[in-house]
Order: sequence, then C-alpha cells, then structure tokens
Amino acid sequence: MADRCALARLLVPAALFLGSLACSYGQQSTENPQEGVRSLVGGAPTIPPPPNSGVGTLGGFLESDCAVPGVTFPSPYIGEQATNEVFDGPSLICDSSTEGAHGLPVSAHIGITAYKADKLEEFYQQAVEGIRGFVDQANARNAIPDVPPDARFEITFIRNDKDGYVFMITSQANVYDCLDGSGYGEERVEGKYLVNLGFQSCEGDAAAYTAALENLRTAALAAIERVETARQK
Repeated sequence: MADRCALARLLVPAALFLGSLACSYGQQSTENPQEGVRSLVGGAPTIPPPPNSGVGTLGGFLESDCAVPGVTFPSPYIGEQATNEVFDGPSLICDSSTEGAHGLPVSAHIGITAYKADKLEEFYQQAVEGIRGFVDQANARNAIPDVPPDARFEITFIRNDKDGYVFMITSQANVYDCLDGSGYGEERVEGKYLVNLGFQSCEGDAAAYTAALENLRTAALAAIERVETARQK
C-alpha cells in the first residue's frame, strides 16, 4: 500500500512538488526584498538588506546587470555599498514572475549579495543545504519501484562542486499537459558574493529550461565581474 501511495503522488504535477519557488516569488515582501530570497533557498538566515539606492553607484550594480535573454525584470532592487560585520559591498535582486499559458508560473530570479568572508561561508552552506533537499526528494521518488518513465524527475546539474550547486529538475505535469522545469542555484564568487538563482516554467522543454537557468547564471557572473573590474580601477 505504501508503495502504491508513493507512486500515486508521482502523478501530481511537478509544479506542486517544486512549487515553493513560485510561492517564494509571489510572497516576496516589498519592504525587505531579500525575505523572498531567503525562503527560496530554504534556510539561509533573514537579514535586513543593505540600503536600497534605486540607482547604480560607483562600483555598484546597475539595472542593466539584470539583462537576460527572453526575461524582463520589471523592478530590479539595487543595494548600495554596505560595509559592516555582515555585508561587504553592493547587492542586486532581479525578479520576474508571470502566468504561463498552462496556468502555472513562469518565474526567474537572480540574487547577488556581498558578504564578509565568515558570513559568506555560513550563508552559502545553509543555502545549499536548503536546495539540496529538492534533489534528494527527486532521487527518492525516482527510486520507488516500478516508477513509470513519464513520472520520473530528470535532474540536470549545471554546477556541483564546493563553490556551486546549480541544477534543473524537470517532470511531466500530467494534469496541465506540459513539462515542468524548476531550477535552483547557489554559488559563492570571488570569496565575497553569494549568488542565488531560480527558474520555473511549464512552457517549454528541458533544454530550454536549462538554457534559461544558465543565462541567469551568466548574467550574475558578468555583473560581478563588471563590478569588481570597476572597483579595482
């Protein structure tokens, strides 16, 4: 009976299994933009973000750093340079969420925050632990005996090492008749920046979803490189 119940749950759309991504976007507070980011990664501490300048500052991020092919970020959050016991530079949040043709969210997220080295290590480890649970759950469900091929969760890693954990999970959403893709990522960059990524859609295929997550990652890394280059001049 237990196996039959577990197998039945596999037929629930993957959007429900990984739906916390969309929920995090939809419930993100306008007073504390990073609140949604913390809930997205499932465990990183909630900390007041640096002051919001609204415009790029010298050596800081710009709205143009949110430029990603095929995605429009309506109101990027730009944090000023901040240096204290927690923060060690600027921050940027790019968020987009719309409803797709199948009635499921199409969401994209980039979050970049500069932290002191000890805080970066602490928050990175907690953030990775939070999103690793999605992979563990997908593997556990795939291990159930006699799982039909179209009910499996396919996991594609973009990065999986000591400094980055970025992956896409896809599965057939039977009720909605579309392929659901939900991707997450955490990376630490330059020994200073914590980058978190998120993507969800049921409006394409696995290759398109993985490419979209890679584009978000590319934009985040390019933004950091630009900021660091400007800072060193």
